[in-house]
Amino acid sequence: MDGEPETPDDRPVVTVSELNTKVSQILEGQPELGNIWLRGEVSNWTGPHGASGHAYFRVKDDDAEIDCVMWRRNVQGLSIEPQEGMEVLARGSVGLYEKRGSYQFYIEEMAEAGRGDLYLRYQRLKDRLEEEGLFDPERKQPLGAFPRTIGVVTSREAAGLQDVLNVMRRRSPHVDVLVSDARVQGEGASSTIVEAIQRLDDHARRGHDVDLIVVTRGGGSLEDLWAFNEEETVRAVANSRLPIVSGVGHETDTTLTDLAADERAPTPSAAAEVAAPSREESLERVDELRRRLARRVQHVVDLKRSRVDGLADRPVLSRPGALFAEANQLTDELASRLPRAVQIRLDEARARIDALASRSVLCSTQGVLGDRARRLENLSARVPRAGERTLEQSKNRVGQLAGRLDALSPLEVLERGYASASTDGEPVRSIADVDRGDELDVRVTDGTIVSEVTDHEEAKR
Repeated sequence: MDGEPETPDDRPVVTVSELNTKVSQILEGQPELGNIWLRGEVSNWTGPHGASGHAYFRVKDDDAEIDCVMWRRNVQGLSIEPQEGMEVLARGSVGLYEKRGSYQFYIEEMAEAGRGDLYLRYQRLKDRLEEEGLFDPERKQPLGAFPRTIGVVTSREAAGLQDVLNVMRRRSPHVDVLVSDARVQGEGASSTIVEAIQRLDDHARRGHDVDLIVVTRGGGSLEDLWAFNEEETVRAVANSRLPIVSGVGHETDTTLTDLAADERAPTPSAAAEVAAPSREESLERVDELRRRLARRVQHVVDLKRSRVDGLADRPVLSRPGALFAEANQLTDELASRLPRAVQIRLDEARARIDALASRSVLCSTQGVLGDRARRLENLSARVPRAGERTLEQSKNRVGQLAGRLDALSPLEVLERGYASASTDGEPVRSIADVDRGDELDVRVTDGTIVSEVTDHEEAKR
């Protein structure tokens, strides 16, 4: 195009937008930049931005810094309140803000670095178990509408236990509660939680009433709740024969036990409400089921009664004699009509016979017989001629076949000067079949020559 600057080496010219788009695509295509953990200090944190709720800040270390972005949904999921200078551990991906041509770190989740290593363990175990399918909805068991006995896994010394028991007694005073004691914090706590779940499972397996389990403890830090993030605890919850309700920590806390349980409640008291249905609500539900059952039964009864009434109105049931009376009357009518019908058929047959007898074809039988006789004479004259012709053809055919058979006969071969040799009745086909001194029978056209083998010589080829 006229006026467009030329490049010295004829390389293509790109716009700034095109260049930024290419760089953005390159960054997005690098797997090692797509899901990484970044450690550094928070800088220029001003909180969510206006109505959008997004957060824009930087993370830096002693030698460098990078612009960071957190979208609104990720900001709302933060379990910490970022502060200026706070060391954090953030997970996200690298991308390019094409408008300004600057690359940024897009953060999906972030934790304080003091807790970061523990949080990193949490996230890695969560990803592995999630990929394994341990949290899939298809694994969840229904809780059941009317539990009779509820097992509670927690510490007997836990402050929240009394709250759980109070809620259950208030809502379902008829339900029995079994507390399976476990340590819910500190080293080795996860093993005691697993044992407590297994005790209740075994109790139910032996035939005792246990309908579901509540696993619970009060709020605390990530370290305080860590026993409920240990793999053995999570697997015990996921593999329990009995359905499990998890109520661990506060509403903002989400443990891996929560994800593996059949039902998750935000607090211990809420878990008790989920597990123990209100007595009044249960009675109302029973009444509603009773009413629905009664309506259904009545509907079926009405349908059956209507059908019986319809059958009762039919003549065959209301007046069964009428059915036979009609049949009897019809039989009488047919019996009275039968002689007349037979007589009519006989008269018709007699009339047809008379008509046929009067036709000329019956009166001229001699003419018909004369025609048949002439045809018979013609056929009689033709039969001998056809027989002679067929016999001559057969003789010719036999002669041809005999000639072909003679041509193939061994005697015909002998007539042409050839001979056949045999010894002891066996034909001689090769010089290997005889030895010197053997007696040979040589067959020619008019007899047999008896000879003795004095020598033999192989044919030259």
